[in-house]
This record gives sequence, structure tokens and C-alpha cells, in this order.
Amino acid sequence: MNENKNLGNVAKYYNLRWNAFRIWWHSEETYGVHHGLYDKRAKTFIEAVLNMNDYVGRLFKLKKNSQLKILDAGCGVGGTSIHLAKKYPKTKFLCITNTPSQVELGKKFIKKNKLSNVQIKEMDFLKTNFKDNIFDGIFAIESAAYADDIEKFLKEMKRILKPNGKIIILDGFRIKKEINNLIKKLYETYLYGRGYEKLDLPHLDFFKKNLIDKGFEDIIIKDISKNVTKSQIRGILIGIPFFFSYLIKMILSVGKINSKKNYLDFSMSVSIIAPVIALKQISRYFMISAIKKG
Repeated sequence: MNENKNLGNVAKYYNLRWNAFRIWWHSEETYGVHHGLYDKRAKTFIEAVLNMNDYVGRLFKLKKNSQLKILDAGCGVGGTSIHLAKKYPKTKFLCITNTPSQVELGKKFIKKNKLSNVQIKEMDFLKTNFKDNIFDGIFAIESAAYADDIEKFLKEMKRILKPNGKIIILDGFRIKKEINNLIKKLYETYLYGRGYEKLDLPHLDFFKKNLIDKGFEDIIIKDISKNVTKSQIRGILIGIPFFFSYLIKMILSVGKINSKKNYLDFSMSVSIIAPVIALKQISRYFMISAIKKG
């Protein structure tokens, strides 16, 4: 049995959200279900989503002739690895997700792109079946924060990472320690709508401490919130009609939140809470990298 308690909620969230990602996030084109990274390299939304993928490549310093083995931990449909696999044909990418429907889609997209250097498997990143010291690099885009147990996640990632291998995390982290009850309720509602079971993001200080405790070195933490702001605004605008749809249904007591349609409306609508979280400085979006020393 998969030990990650978030499996049900996360899988439910991504299963129901795929069509929304396909329509509003252009995921059939980019294979991405993550934020776009806006900078001088990317001005349009599609460019920004692909730029986030390339950012991972730049952080790993990948080159055309790089012969590395890289794990995409919590991969979605494998979009980042598919993108990078096309650019770096000698590097092998292995993608893992605990959502079965994402594995099916990922396999379809890999086949469509005729790639032999990328694979996708269903697996819990808290308890993989990989041997020790097998990957040159590991990255997790907007997936590490879903882990029930950050300490267990980092312990497992360190186990399977080669000495001098690099781990890269791109995700939201809580930076505020105390939150008043009203804001906390909004914050938890937002996270529930995003598929989180724990209803809290890992605190940045806690995450850094655990990296140090696990023996990681050369830790770099960079706040890139401003680079994903346009993606967040896009999500807010998309969420507005879903919010009113959900609100009207609840007022009229049509169905229950557990019904697929109502849950989709709810999960899409919670993005309108994002400005409150941002204004209250509850969380920020960070790039974190660290090295497992030999």
C-alpha cells in the first residue's frame, strides 16, 4: 500500500483538473501543470511554462552531451522531463507520480514525441524502490510541498541521490509563523482546494533546517515569487467564474461538494484566495537547491 496519506486527495485533484489544465493551461501543448516562469526569456504564458522547464536545465547545467540520470519527483504528466529530454538526448529522465491517470497521459506524450530517454512510473516519492546513490540529480516542481513528511521526503531523496548530486525544489513555502484565525481559515480552504490533505505548506525555515540535518550542503534559496506572479494572476482570473458557479450551487443546495462537478468548481475557485495569501505574506515561491556531499 502507498504510504503517502495524500494519495487520495492529490490524485483526486489532478484527475479532475486535467481538462481544466488542458483548456486553460495549454497542457496538451506544454505538458505542464505548473506555474510559468516569466523573465527576459519568456513573455507569453506558454513561453513561461516552458521556461520553467528550461530553468531546471540551467540549474543542473545540462549540456547537449550531458550523460546524467535525473529523477523528476512528483512529475505531473512528465512535462518538464519530456521537454528536457528532447533538448538533452543523452541524459536519462525518470518521472514518478502517485497519480495513475498522470502515468497514462505521460506514457502517451512520451510515445507521441518518440523519446527513448524518458520514462514515467507510478511511485510514491516517500518510499521509492530505487537503489542507493543512483541519480545524478533530482528535481521536484510544485510537488514536495504535498509530502506528508518533509523529513522522510528529504531522507529518501538523499538516499537515492549520488554523492555530489544536486536536488532542486521549486515550490511554495510558508514564511509566516503566526496566522490569525480568519486568515488561517482562508489559507486552509485554499490548500484543501489545491489537493493538500495537511492544509499547510512546509515552513521555509523548517525545510532548510531539515536539509542541513540530512547532511545537504551548498544550499541556495532564491525567492522567485515575482517571476510566477503572472501565472498566479492567470489562475485567479480563470477561477472567478468557477467561484460564482460554486457559490450559486451551494446557495441553491444543488448537489454536494463531493460531487465531481462541484469539487471541480470549488478547486478552480479557490485561486481567488491567492491575493489574500500574498498580501498577508503567508507564503512565497522559492527555488531551493542543495548538494549531497560525498
